[in-house]
Amino acid sequence: MTPLQLLTQASRSRAFTLLEAIATMLLLSIAVPPALMMLSRANDSRQESVAADRAAWLATGVLEHILADVASNAPERGFDALADANAYLDTANTGLRDRILPLEDHYSLYNMTYAVAIGELVAYDGAATGDAARDLYRYITVDVSWPSTRGGQHTLSVGALVTDL
Repeated sequence: MTPLQLLTQASRSRAFTLLEAIATMLLLSIAVPPALMMLSRANDSRQESVAADRAAWLATGVLEHILADVASNAPERGFDALADANAYLDTANTGLRDRILPLEDHYSLYNMTYAVAIGELVAYDGAATGDAARDLYRYITVDVSWPSTRGGQHTLSVGALVTDL
C-alpha cells in the first residue's frame, strides 16, 4: 500500500458518516429539551427555597424586634405598649415600622412584605378567659408574603406568645 492509500483509509475510519451525524442530532434533539426542563424546574425550586429562607429571616427579625420591645423599659415600649397596636406599630419615628425600615427595605428588594398582628390578652393556653389574673399574654403573629416563581403568592407565619412576667 502506498502512503496515500494508508492516509485515505485511516481518515475514513476516523470520520463520521452522514448517517451517524443525523442519528447523533436526532438523539440530542430528543434528550436535550427534557434535560433543560428538568434544570429549569430545579432552578425554580432553588429560588423558592431561597425565598422561603429570606422570608423566615424577615419574620424572625421583625419578631425579635417586638420581643426586645416587650422586654424594654424605654418609653413607648414594653408589654403595655402592645395594648394599642396602631400606636405601637405606626407612630412616626418611634413606631415599630419606622424603626425597622432598614430591615424592611432590604427584603422589599425581593418583593417581600410583612404584616404584624397583635392579639388580645389571653391565658397561657391562648384562650381568653376574661379573668384579668389569668389573661396576661398576647399572641404576636408576623406574616411575610412574597411572589412565587411559578405564579401566585406564598405566606410564612411566625408567632410567639409574649408577656411581661
